[in-house]
Parts: sequence; structure tokens; C-alpha cells
Amino acid sequence: MGAGDGDARALMPGAGPPDVRIAKPSAKLAQVRDTAQELARQARAIRADGRRNAAIAQEVCRSLAEQRERLRIVFAAIDEQRRTRLRPPE
Repeated sequence: MGAGDGDARALMPGAGPPDVRIAKPSAKLAQVRDTAQELARQARAIRADGRRNAAIAQEVCRSLAEQRERLRIVFAAIDEQRRTRLRPPE
């Protein structure tokens, strides 16, 4: 081994001091993570509720449009009957 070999080992990955440890997450960090996950779950549920509500609203609007068209036809028929009854005899 040459004189520069020690420097080459120092540049290798994982060649840091042996007393470096990965810290365990704190209880506060775990609580924040759990809260974030719960909020994400609630957001997904709210979006799903919104999609369901939109589908229901769309169906209600379609049904109301059909009823409105049926009523328009009925009122037009009633109006025509009134006009024929109220016409003066010829």
C-alpha cells in the first residue's frame, strides 16, 4: 500500500467515523406523521363524498329536466283544450 491509500479510503462511501448513528424519530415527529396521514385519509374521503354528491346532483337535475318536459307537454295540452272550448262557434 502506498502513502496515499489512507486518503482514498477516506473518500469511499461509508468511511465516516464509526460513532455516527442514525437518530430514531422523536415521538413528536411520529405524532406529526400520524396526523398528516389521518388528514390525507380524510381528504380522500371528502373527495369521494364530493364525487358521490356530484353524481347524485347530476341525477336529480336530469330527473327534474324530464319532469319539467312532461309538465310542459301536459300544460300545452291543457292550454290547447281551453282554446278549443273557448272558440266562438262558426
